[in-house]
Amino acid sequence: MKLLGKLTMVAAGLLAISLGAMADDTTATATTTTTPAGTVSTETATEVKSDQRSADLYTYVQTRYSLTDAQIADLKNAKLNSNQTLRVAELAKMSGKSVEDIIKMRYEQKMGWGKIAKELNLREKDVSHAVNKARSDSRGVLSKDDMRKDRLDERAEDQADKREDHADKVKARGEARKQSGLNKGPGSSKGKH
Repeated sequence: MKLLGKLTMVAAGLLAISLGAMADDTTATATTTTTPAGTVSTETATEVKSDQRSADLYTYVQTRYSLTDAQIADLKNAKLNSNQTLRVAELAKMSGKSVEDIIKMRYEQKMGWGKIAKELNLREKDVSHAVNKARSDSRGVLSKDDMRKDRLDERAEDQADKREDHADKVKARGEARKQSGLNKGPGSSKGKH
């Protein structure tokens, strides 16, 4: 019976070790600190690591693009992922516009990245190339998982933008046909004698 108990404890220990080895940045370890004011705050290791990566990203972006503290504050307030942050900074650099202007175009005017580039007389291909270069230069700042997740998010967002652009074009063609009188299909009174 004692042997069975010991084997169970050894198996449980091995399981705990293997699970610990499989865990990565997402392991949540709670730490509790008491501030001088006497309040207690609890943060997980994941939150602290994530906050550190965000700070590293903004430091990297500020250095790479020579942004002011106010522009970095605009980026932080917009709550962009790392790819979006790099894209906004790159668009601002390439166009001479402010970070705030680019953010407004994206989120207030609901423009896609391609439309923003076109409006700023830039080629989306050139912007994407510069963003990819900045991303590869930031490898020490961002983890591969963060960058992969951000790229997938951005890809989904770009596909939604393309669908919206296509729907706008189809709608505009339909309205142009109505105005020119070319809408002569079955049931249309025009074109019948």
